[in-house]
Amino acid sequence: MQISHEDAHNLIQLKADNAITANRQEMLDQHLSTCTECMAHAHEIESIENILRSTMQKHWNRSAPPLQFSVIKGKISFIQDAHRLLATRSLVASVVIIVLGFAVWQFRSPGSSLPNPIFLSVPPIPTPSLQLTNTQQKEMICESIQYHVRQGDTLESIARQFAISPQEIIDTNTLQAGSINEQTELTILLCDQTPIGTTHPPTFTITPFTETITYTPG
Repeated sequence: MQISHEDAHNLIQLKADNAITANRQEMLDQHLSTCTECMAHAHEIESIENILRSTMQKHWNRSAPPLQFSVIKGKISFIQDAHRLLATRSLVASVVIIVLGFAVWQFRSPGSSLPNPIFLSVPPIPTPSLQLTNTQQKEMICESIQYHVRQGDTLESIARQFAISPQEIIDTNTLQAGSINEQTELTILLCDQTPIGTTHPPTFTITPFTETITYTPG
């Protein structure tokens, strides 16, 4: 079976990758025996592969030189010197800040260009008035009504009829699962709050103490 030059080049690459089958190897050998161009390409690929293999083998066989103790000691000394230099700079900066602060304090002390005293005063605080609201006492008055459940009644419709919640009907009659049956007699509690008196709490006022402070630096 004849193959093209392109197919031969692909088979040569597969051979270099050790991924060619025996059948394709036979086809490639037959083509190379009659095609000098493909044969030259195969030799070129093989030569490049040998050079790469030799170079990589030399690189892998090269062992790293031992690290000398003097080199390690020199790096440690460099790091320590850098730390000492940083600490010295921080100390100098702190001293400069302290000196500047002291100079500013001396400049603002008595006898300097600001001889006038500084008057600090606490502004008057408004006097709040605390007054509690009136409390109205109420008494709960309830009225009990007996209601017979009729056809089509539900807890919601009965509750709307008496302006109460369905849960109040369930709690009053200890109903199970909130279900009712026709001709069931329910007890309806209608409660109202009636005022019985009003409590008037005392009114008092809190007045804070105000003081004026005069401050002179120095």
